[in-house]
Amino acid sequence: MYAHDTPLPHDFENPWQTDAITLPGKAADGYHILPQYYPVLIDSLRSRGLADSSLLDRTEAWLAARMPLFETDVPVLLHGDVHFNNLMWDGTDVTVLDFEGATKAVLPVLKANYPALFAVPDLDERLNVDEAMSQLLQLHHFPPGHRFDPVTGLEAVL
Repeated sequence: MYAHDTPLPHDFENPWQTDAITLPGKAADGYHILPQYYPVLIDSLRSRGLADSSLLDRTEAWLAARMPLFETDVPVLLHGDVHFNNLMWDGTDVTVLDFEGATKAVLPVLKANYPALFAVPDLDERLNVDEAMSQLLQLHHFPPGHRFDPVTGLEAVL
């Protein structure tokens, strides 16, 4: 069984994510929140003056247009943080660890070793949404001009 085949119980909740989307001032802790909560990150960045308003407007419109990609009748467990620190390679096979996001940096290896992960309609656009969400979160921690400035990454996605 793959992670995306794993149904979640109806009362499944991650408390720190719930706090990040509901408590004032906690959006900066919203690591890997679901895409439909992008307004929480956008509003937080706006209220704190952490990003250019035109960039946030463009990002908000871009994300809003892609929300239908995430409509589903059955919630399932998805990874959420695929990067090299969450992969284990034994010289032959890649194993994905620490299920939480996605990044395009490892897609060729994952696609070769885990084809079912790629049997998702509009996968590229969904991964772009994940990347935009990650960059919005990083703007809370690394403001424009910082050496880890996420604006470049967000601009690339848009």
